[in-house]
Amino acid sequence: MILNVESFLNSKILDKKIFLFYGENSELVEQLNREVINQNQSYIKKNFYNDDIVKNSDQLDNLISSNNIFGEKFLIIIRNLTDNGFVHIKNLFKKVDECIIIVNCEILKKNSKIRLEFENSSNATVVPCYHDSEKQLFSILCKNLKQKKININFDQLKFLQRKNMSRSKIAEIIYKLEILNNAKTPITTAILECICNNENTSNEDEFSLLGNTNRQEIINFLDSKQNPLENIIILKNTIFRILKILDTSTDKKDPFETLDTYKPKIFWKEKEKIKKILKFWKIEDLKKLISKLNDLETNLKKNYDLSQLYQNNFFANELFKKTFKGGDNFI
Repeated sequence: MILNVESFLNSKILDKKIFLFYGENSELVEQLNREVINQNQSYIKKNFYNDDIVKNSDQLDNLISSNNIFGEKFLIIIRNLTDNGFVHIKNLFKKVDECIIIVNCEILKKNSKIRLEFENSSNATVVPCYHDSEKQLFSILCKNLKQKKININFDQLKFLQRKNMSRSKIAEIIYKLEILNNAKTPITTAILECICNNENTSNEDEFSLLGNTNRQEIINFLDSKQNPLENIIILKNTIFRILKILDTSTDKKDPFETLDTYKPKIFWKEKEKIKKILKFWKIEDLKKLISKLNDLETNLKKNYDLSQLYQNNFFANELFKKTFKGGDNFI
């Protein structure tokens, strides 16, 4: 079965076992992977690559066989598969019973062995993933804003449209706007500019403001930034990063366990810094802090001559007391 992206996203896929997502739009391929994974949470996920198949196709055969023998349910993702690798596992797809197989490929020609096999199979779902047009991306943006009940005005919508965003960037912005929306924070154009432009604002000390109990070190960090607004951008970017990681937990498990099991794995130094922050800050506290930072940003822009004073008072009242009290209460 060959489907376009929208038809696939709107279809019921729980009864499907074999999927082929191919094309130059790697972001879209990963999105479709997640759609299948999210609807099959009870399956054990396993990843294979084309080189793995070429070197030793038996390991995939053994996995599918053990799935049938022991009753374990595997969701197998075969990435970057080529015709060269496909010839080694072609017959395995006939053995698929309880497991689910997702095959990812780059651009495939019409006479590709993979395309011919999957497109002619009644058991497979095939979705070509082409580059998104500006019109398609704008439609995705509008659809997500509507689904999340995020209200912005016409000028703000046009501002976002001019940013020429990718699917992943749209998802990131929608996620941040949803947090602001849930916190009942008015979404201004200034906030949109900050959200759209702060993706690369980060440095190795970005976690210092949230998890440092040394007052002088925090003051030195603040003084090292010529523009006080930069501290707000860094801090909000850090909080969004932490919330995004913790939001991946679907069973409300301990946040420290979520960090340890997060994929792709977090660099160990960053993980330890996040764990230190979570000793002081609960998830709901971080969401409240986002709202307070937006208010601070508005005040700084209205009174830029007093921005350093506003900033120091804020961090004294919010961050210092939080870390000094050991995270018991949110001021």
